[in-house]
Amino acid sequence: MPSRLPEAADGKAFQKGSDRMKQDTRVDRIAALSGIILSVPYIIYALTNIKKSKLDFDPGPKLFPVMAGGLLLVCSLILLFRKHDEVHVRTLTGEQAGRLFRLIGVFSAYIVLLWLIGYTIPTFLLVFVTCTMFSQGKDVSLAIRLVYAAAVTVAVWLLFHYGLKCILPRGMFTAFNILPL
Repeated sequence: MPSRLPEAADGKAFQKGSDRMKQDTRVDRIAALSGIILSVPYIIYALTNIKKSKLDFDPGPKLFPVMAGGLLLVCSLILLFRKHDEVHVRTLTGEQAGRLFRLIGVFSAYIVLLWLIGYTIPTFLLVFVTCTMFSQGKDVSLAIRLVYAAAVTVAVWLLFHYGLKCILPRGMFTAFNILPL
């Protein structure tokens, strides 16, 4: 029994080699090339123009920009070189779009709180809230989400503090720092 092909938002079915699939392939390639064009100069700029840290053991302010640019470059290369013979649909329902915008709001609040009160509390809240959002409709207890958020917060702190020897954000109001930053 042949499986039913997924339909696009306009109701037309995707088929291998169809004009719709070719259009999606072109969109993927344009997005990938745009990502490469943005990431390569960004990485070069970060490596050459951002000053080194004054501390010997600290990778300094270059670390996060280079990591972000590198991540964009890797994702763009994957998008550029992946096989386009599978059938896929890229549309968001209203509910999915709402979740996406809520996530953008949560991460925006995290950035502001990170600046204001430092690493510990905002990171715990970010992990807890995103875990709660992704576990909707599943039987994940409050205790498990709290323990998970605390464990991730401490694990990331250990990685950056001891592994990478980085100084994490302290925030403007340092009284809120629970872990020694």
